[in-house]
Amino acid sequence: MFLSALFFIPAVILPSQTTYLSQSEIFWIGTLLILAGYISFGLVSHRHLRYTREELVFTPLIFVVTSILLILIFSAYYAKLHWVAFSKDDRVVTNLSEALYFSTATFTTLGFGDVVPVTAQGRWMVVVESMLGMTHMVVFILLFLRNVDFDRSPQGDRSEG
Repeated sequence: MFLSALFFIPAVILPSQTTYLSQSEIFWIGTLLILAGYISFGLVSHRHLRYTREELVFTPLIFVVTSILLILIFSAYYAKLHWVAFSKDDRVVTNLSEALYFSTATFTTLGFGDVVPVTAQGRWMVVVESMLGMTHMVVFILLFLRNVDFDRSPQGDRSEG
């Protein structure tokens, strides 16, 4: 899990480096850091997270915490780099609360349409975030179902066929 932090922490700091890097460089480096962090998290969680029936509560908890972390990372990009704007009045999203709203709607693939990307980097970041959101949901379902024993009856007895 700590391996993911090695990728996620620089990904959060990266949007503030506009004096040193162009927005295209920030987009590509940030996308690679986010994907590398998520892949490392997936590999670690897939190999080492085997739950007993009593510990099964950790799967949804890890899903929620990781979702919040990813949404916060993407929100930092939207708020700092002004890649998205309100579709009604073209006002650019500049604060974190508006960016969190947009990032949550994008990550969960709801996409209300009231906030839209206005730059090429913003459009591609939305594509990356929505694909990652869908992948994250599938990974959660697979982790959860991997730990469920469908052969047991509710009382713990083996059903006889």
